Amino acid sequence: MDVTPYNPPTVNAARPGYGKLGRPVNLKANFFKITALPNHNINQYHVIIGDGSRLTRALINKIWNSKELKQKLGSSWQSCVYDGKSLLWTKDDVEDFFISVNIGNEKREQLIDFGIQKTTTINLQTLTEFVNSKYAVDSHVLSGVMFLDLLLKKRPSETLYGFMRSFFSGEFTFALGNGIEAWKGFYQTIRPTQGQMSVNVDVSSSAFWREGSFLSLLLEYTNSKDVQSLGRVDFQTLSKRFRLLKVTCKHKNNLGTPLSKKVYSIQGFSSKPASKSNFTRNVNGKSETISVSKYFHEHHNVRLQYPNLPCVIVKNGAMLPVELCYVEKGQRYTAKLNADQTAKMIRFAAQRPHERVQQIQGFIRQLAWEKDPYLAEYGMKIASSMTDVSGRILNTPSICYGGKSIEVPSGGSWNLRGKRFFKPASRPVKSWAVMCFTSSRKLPTVVIDNFLKTYVQSLTGLGIQFSQKNPPIMYADMRANITDSVKGLYRKAELVSKSPPDYLFFIVERNSPEPYGSIKRICNTTLGIPSQCALSHHIQAAKPQYCANLGMKINAKLGGVNTVLQAKSNPLGNIPTLIIGADVYHPGVGASGVSIASLVGSINLEGSKYTAVSRAIPRHQEVIDSMKDLVGYLLRGFRASTGAIPQRIIYFRDGTSEGQFKFVIEQELGEIKAATHELSPKYNPKVTICTTQKRHHARFFIKNKQDGDKNGNPLPGTLIERNVTHPFEYDFYLISHPTLQGVSAPVHYTVLHDEIRMPPDQFQALCYNLCYVYARSTTSVSLVPPVYYAHLVSNLSKFNDPTYDDTASVVSEEHPEESIKPLAEVSGKLKTKMWFM
Repeated sequence: MDVTPYNPPTVNAARPGYGKLGRPVNLKANFFKITALPNHNINQYHVIIGDGSRLTRALINKIWNSKELKQKLGSSWQSCVYDGKSLLWTKDDVEDFFISVNIGNEKREQLIDFGIQKTTTINLQTLTEFVNSKYAVDSHVLSGVMFLDLLLKKRPSETLYGFMRSFFSGEFTFALGNGIEAWKGFYQTIRPTQGQMSVNVDVSSSAFWREGSFLSLLLEYTNSKDVQSLGRVDFQTLSKRFRLLKVTCKHKNNLGTPLSKKVYSIQGFSSKPASKSNFTRNVNGKSETISVSKYFHEHHNVRLQYPNLPCVIVKNGAMLPVELCYVEKGQRYTAKLNADQTAKMIRFAAQRPHERVQQIQGFIRQLAWEKDPYLAEYGMKIASSMTDVSGRILNTPSICYGGKSIEVPSGGSWNLRGKRFFKPASRPVKSWAVMCFTSSRKLPTVVIDNFLKTYVQSLTGLGIQFSQKNPPIMYADMRANITDSVKGLYRKAELVSKSPPDYLFFIVERNSPEPYGSIKRICNTTLGIPSQCALSHHIQAAKPQYCANLGMKINAKLGGVNTVLQAKSNPLGNIPTLIIGADVYHPGVGASGVSIASLVGSINLEGSKYTAVSRAIPRHQEVIDSMKDLVGYLLRGFRASTGAIPQRIIYFRDGTSEGQFKFVIEQELGEIKAATHELSPKYNPKVTICTTQKRHHARFFIKNKQDGDKNGNPLPGTLIERNVTHPFEYDFYLISHPTLQGVSAPVHYTVLHDEIRMPPDQFQALCYNLCYVYARSTTSVSLVPPVYYAHLVSNLSKFNDPTYDDTASVVSEEHPEESIKPLAEVSGKLKTKMWFM
């Protein structure tokens, strides 16, 4: 086919050139060059199954592996690449067909129609032209990449447990507790890169249910010491936690032979024990009621050991004794891990860079691409060594504290010793109070007083003045009404100091949703007052460094500014620029509640102080529609705080995949433009949109020790914009933070729209330098701060959602449609304060 010449501009911003500032560095990337693409034209087909209704993966696999389909496709069946949905590719020219496939058995036939229709032919030469900037992205390019991705997955999918692009053997596991295991496997995907197609391979870790006895799993999951303790468990609450978990029923029939290994999906638990859970069966033409326990004794010669336990109800309505159910291997645990499990998962997944390289190379040997029969059939070859890439280490910015103090961080970190905040809270703390949600026996008043003495002293040293140094202390019971307790603390502070409190301080025993969520909701919406929570073990330790960390949050919440970039390190210059960060929060698997769009906008000329706004949007919607009002709020906030009108808007957008870039440009850019025109028809500031992505698997490894930190990771400021980036669109990877453990994860920045046209050096320096003025850290952070702030706002705003409930089902992802109820509004009294810190 003829190759259409590339005709700029592209949908996304084209790369304006490459940066030059910083020290050159040579690295290795976990990308592997495709040295030979398939040498055939690829025929693409549309697949039609039945009436088009959604089918389970198991049923689709059964249809695809049916003898009817194998006979119809003949020798082409083995080489077909099928996505399991509606697309199929093959190098053979197969005629369109429709056949009936038996998905029943020989005794009971059940037919379903299966057909294919040819839609196009793909010439993979277009991919070669595309990666060499000679061909624009179109359906041929996208289909070609998808075909290669599925071709690469075909062999590992046959022998491993695969999810999306990750594969696991179940050999590398670690117990996380409560019947959950961490598994380690590999991730692989096809990526178009500069001048070549590549395969990105990385280590992947995920949580799985432990296989084996379901009864044993229940005991561990509910922390029950024995089966008798399960009698106190609310099985109806557990029903949604185990919904759709797959089990087999293992026992022998009366002939002493094992039953067929039929897999069942759990729907819930019976309300009565097996000894009293009855069903009706047909015996010699007569209906007869029998209990589950009696049925298994009579029909299978199995006397239940625990007839007082409820039964598992499976998808076909049958009831199975819990003690006879066994969890199938390879089922992912999709709910949020608890704090202890998360800590264990982090330790399990963490590897030093050289260990990560060795494990990736081990997976490459395991994949043995050179022996893959499907790759060989299509003539595809992949190099077995990582790609060499060139990068730059950007210059470290200088940051300003109070008293004209200048700090030049080393290795991405610094400390607060001898420093005062750039702008401490504007007035002394006159009124505040402390509430402790643990008993006075565990945390006596004398211990709290000792902490408060260190706390006030530390914050005073940082520039925050206190006219009230001995605030009243109250104790509260978590079982009591938290709203009443918080309001009571407000009144106590007001009574003691004869003034409304400047903020409230809370001590909690553990890092859990309650009472934290209620405290934040009441303070942020009802009372309109900043709040600070601290864990009780920190109160006991009373360390000055911890107090200084709290001081950074308190100063921002009271309207102060902790630090700013020195003028020479701030690429914004003297042009008034509104920086916006945006993120969308989605409820966890099975949890109730709406999705939440959160935006933060800068309200000082240095780009280090922000205001925030949130809105409820339809559940699981990623694009922020109707955001004109939100942007208008941020524009007015910038003008009110600075006295200037933004001449430029830089919009950092997080949480979007590459497939959603188009919608960001088409919808969200339009909303930003509409917001500016609403302020004035002639107001037209220049807009740049840049997405930030953390959920990718690009990793970079040093080749020389002097280019890395003590752990062997690239130094903060390492930027990669060549070799493994997009062939011609404007993107780069940036490692902006020091990595304490594991392998540095760069952020992938992609400029989608660029009216401002900062030179690459200037825009890249802005992204990096801003990471040094994150208000609650004395290290540079991994992600540009406005996006971090938007994350924080979303995490707090979920508590303002009247439909929010984090009691999640850990298996099912189904959820009924919910009406969108507005979030409780954050008080206007907090507009100029970073209440979300």
